[in-house]
Amino acid sequence: MKSDRLVESYQEKCAGIAFVSNPRDLAAHAVEGVPPAMVLQPRSEAEVSAILSWANEQHVPAVPRGGGTKMGLGRLFSQTQEFICLSLKQMNQIVEHDADNLTVTVEAGATLKDLQTRISEKRQFLPLDPPGSEDATVGGVLAANASGPRRFGYGSARDFVLGLRVVAPDGRLLKFGGKSVKNVAGYDMCKLFIGSFGTLGVIAEATFRLVPLPTTRRTVVQTFDSLEAASGAVRGLLASCLLPSAIELVDRVAADHIFPVCNLKADGSHAVAVLFEGFQDAVERQARELSNKNPGRFATLAPDEAERFWAALAGLLGSGTGGTRCKVSVPIASVAPIVAMATNLPAATVSHAGSGIVYVFIPPEASRPDRAVTRLRREAEDAGGHIVVESAPREVKEKADPWGKAGSAEAIMRRLRETFDPNGIMNPGRFIV
Repeated sequence: MKSDRLVESYQEKCAGIAFVSNPRDLAAHAVEGVPPAMVLQPRSEAEVSAILSWANEQHVPAVPRGGGTKMGLGRLFSQTQEFICLSLKQMNQIVEHDADNLTVTVEAGATLKDLQTRISEKRQFLPLDPPGSEDATVGGVLAANASGPRRFGYGSARDFVLGLRVVAPDGRLLKFGGKSVKNVAGYDMCKLFIGSFGTLGVIAEATFRLVPLPTTRRTVVQTFDSLEAASGAVRGLLASCLLPSAIELVDRVAADHIFPVCNLKADGSHAVAVLFEGFQDAVERQARELSNKNPGRFATLAPDEAERFWAALAGLLGSGTGGTRCKVSVPIASVAPIVAMATNLPAATVSHAGSGIVYVFIPPEASRPDRAVTRLRREAEDAGGHIVVESAPREVKEKADPWGKAGSAEAIMRRLRETFDPNGIMNPGRFIV
């Protein structure tokens, strides 16, 4: 269906639902350099329902989009396939903040930053801190199951979602879960949609459980002369009774980007940053104990310095510098070998060391980055883990699969996809083919 006919068909079936089709807006919503035929802007789940019902009837591929922070994820989109972009940024309202029950219900297009600001007024917060939180929307964070440094201390999105409202590819409205912690009789369908990358339907609304906002935060940064020494400090911390929210292992290249913003000197090969949160006495005691356990070069950052540190770290984790960014997930004991291998590629690394996640940044000037991805994948799989290419130039994705092998679960995932989306209109080819 050509663009003019597509617009005519859309206006006939979905009159009154905003859309744009000028070249500038289409280019801003391109997927892997391929612009959509139209950008649709629903303001409610009823409008999302009408759009998907029309797209399903017409067999028009649909790509949901929030803040665009995770659009680099996925296999290459066909350059010849006409598709629509479903922008959810107009659906950005907080439906209900039930502070007494520590829950919040919010539309999918609300940014995580705006949500945190609103609920902080009641001294509560949602401990999700993925890269790009200022622009990342609630729906996008859930669709990508995005997480950040605090995953170590609090868990991921699956641990905080109580309920979802989803629009199925044929336009049906689906409701899963509710406002209580135990609200599922049967399969937990919320968890199925988290990390589904928009292939099973469009998340329209989510209900989260919240936690009290910590009264005190302390960030302790220690620098070491070798990866072995830094890894030993991480192992000692994990074996202790200390309860940090985050443990980050950064190499010298990453430290050179992050440290200047908070007046730190990158004077070693690797550094370990530890975040403590909670009541003031407990936090300060743990920070002192950590410093006593690992004497040497360390600094406890002032609050404003700590804020700049974590913002710079998040900026690096979410950066799209034209190179290749990989997320390697392995058992925590295999973090150091992956970091060592990445150093020899050469590549920069930032690791959620307590969670077994290593971000590897292969620079754009690297020779054959696709081969580096293949080497990393082999090393990760040998350790019992896997690798996802989060962003990369088109030529890299043409040679290195961003997802890797799905294993024995692939057949089941295909059946799920076919059950929810028999016409294959949702993000076709990008995730489960």
